[in-house]
Amino acid sequence: MSHFRVVMCPSFAGCGLLLLLLMWGAGSVRSFGQVPDEPKDTERAARFRELQQRVQAMKAYQSKEGVDVALELSEKPLLRYADTARLCEDAGVWAWGRTGRPAALVNLEKYKDFWFYYLVCLTDSRVYAVNPAGEHWTPRESALKWQQFPKAPVAAQTKAGRLRQMKLLVRRFEASEIHHNGNRYQLRLIPQPASRYSDPKTQLVDGALFFFTYGTNPELLAFVECQRQDSGEEAWHYALAPITYCSMSVTLDGKEAWSVPLFAPRSLFEEPYMGFEDRPDVGKK
Repeated sequence: MSHFRVVMCPSFAGCGLLLLLLMWGAGSVRSFGQVPDEPKDTERAARFRELQQRVQAMKAYQSKEGVDVALELSEKPLLRYADTARLCEDAGVWAWGRTGRPAALVNLEKYKDFWFYYLVCLTDSRVYAVNPAGEHWTPRESALKWQQFPKAPVAAQTKAGRLRQMKLLVRRFEASEIHHNGNRYQLRLIPQPASRYSDPKTQLVDGALFFFTYGTNPELLAFVECQRQDSGEEAWHYALAPITYCSMSVTLDGKEAWSVPLFAPRSLFEEPYMGFEDRPDVGKK
């Protein structure tokens, strides 16, 4: 509700002066107030809609009991970012699969003249995806190779306690990449998990996905899980996977734990991770 206060002026001139001051004051609020940049906000929203539409045009399936079942795409990206240093205008990472650990991830990046997609398989079950051009990605295996954490604590009995443990465990990693320009870059851990999940049917007590990034650009996936063994004992495990075509290396407690070489994006349609470009203007006059 608006409130008005009546001011009694001793003279017409005084009222005129007061009116001018009030008008100037109102104008100053409009001139110096923190007003959002509407055109930029509108442009960013439009880019996101296009990102979302393109990702939704990708279809992924998982084989369950001999039947191919469509995988649900996460409603929102696990991470949205831009990388101006590498000319990426907008991007996001989405997950396929709503139960337990995601079955696969899709990363879409927008550049000035093209789009780039990365796909990563995260399950040993048969998964495949089809891009808008009708090309099939049929990974032979998961990108994740699980290892038990050395010197790990006994898993906490509460979700909050296990989350604290996962954050401490992932900090034991250090990661770097060698870009195609030949330069080595140290990657930064985002301390909050991008995804938290569990799946009692598969003995998965608790798990989280963390990103290691160049700036805000995710380059490495780090999964930390509390898995129940056949003996009933619970133990902490980890698995790492690239979400880039750069070569990468990771150390755990200062010792080499994992590495992956540079890969050629379009040659890996049967590999657990791959990438491909979409250049909409190619062939147009």
